[in-house]
Amino acid sequence: MAIKSPFFIRVVPQDKGRGFELLGGFDKKIVKATATARETFATREELNTLTAAFTAKYNASSVTDVTAEAIKNQLRKLFNEPAPEKTEA
Repeated sequence: MAIKSPFFIRVVPQDKGRGFELLGGFDKKIVKATATARETFATREELNTLTAAFTAKYNASSVTDVTAEAIKNQLRKLFNEPAPEKTEA
């Protein structure tokens, strides 16, 4: 039986404004140099598919998105998605 570990994903901008790249790895502070997996994507559907594929391929017990909030906002604009509703604490 394989051991399942938490897996972290992060979306980062590609060099020279060429879009975005999905990084995957077992370290929460994932960067391009330490990524176990790297893939480019063009649509939200591709991003979701890649996330599911990383989960299966690397036998992840859970997947945690550690993408910076500023990048998440850029992706929402790119994919024409509404901003999340703010909740009062």
